[in-house]
Amino acid sequence: MIEMDNFELNVKIELIYEDDETTEGIIHDFLDDKLYVAFIADDKKFKLLYIDEVVTCVVFKGIYGYSFEATITNRIIGDYPIYELSNLCNFIRVQRRDDVRVDCVDTLEYSISPSLLNLSIPELEKKIVGNNKYFKPGIVLDLSGGGIKFSCEKSLNKDQLILFKLMIDKENMLLKGKALHKSINMSSNDTMYTYGVQFIDITELQRERIIKYLFVLMRKNKQNKR
Repeated sequence: MIEMDNFELNVKIELIYEDDETTEGIIHDFLDDKLYVAFIADDKKFKLLYIDEVVTCVVFKGIYGYSFEATITNRIIGDYPIYELSNLCNFIRVQRRDDVRVDCVDTLEYSISPSLLNLSIPELEKKIVGNNKYFKPGIVLDLSGGGIKFSCEKSLNKDQLILFKLMIDKENMLLKGKALHKSINMSSNDTMYTYGVQFIDITELQRERIIKYLFVLMRKNKQNKR
């Protein structure tokens, strides 16, 4: 049986449905193992969902973030729409300071320019918007709310500070990190370097965005295995 302690009323909950689109609501009630989620109908992110549709839900509570799957079993019409979610299962919980890593292969851009690394993120967002001359290409190998593993063609020193430009949920995110581990992959054609990096100066809002994005990736990975 699912405990009420897993949910906190009036807390934001995000529902991920087909094509990895999302809509946000508020936890309205939890009764008889059924979760009731309220939405503001005129919210731009509101999406009409259908009975028997299976969704992935993402909630943050304190230092924890977790996801689970549920089936929409009723739609209650009133001053604002309320969806009844049943068959809650496949709970995944991560602690924000001890995040799960998710394998993924994607492109990124990085820079080790001291002139950039000495700037704050707000200053960087103004300086480099639409300008890629400071960055080199790399490949994401795995990602978590606390760090990243990536590969590139350049040999970097351990403890090197790195600025990343990552695409998170269709939006660019600037993050700083510190290289903790390094490995070399050589072939007859080229040499690639792989680094394990810990994010530094990351905000809780940025970490929360990454974790939500990781739940989407886990959903995709699970669907691909079916």
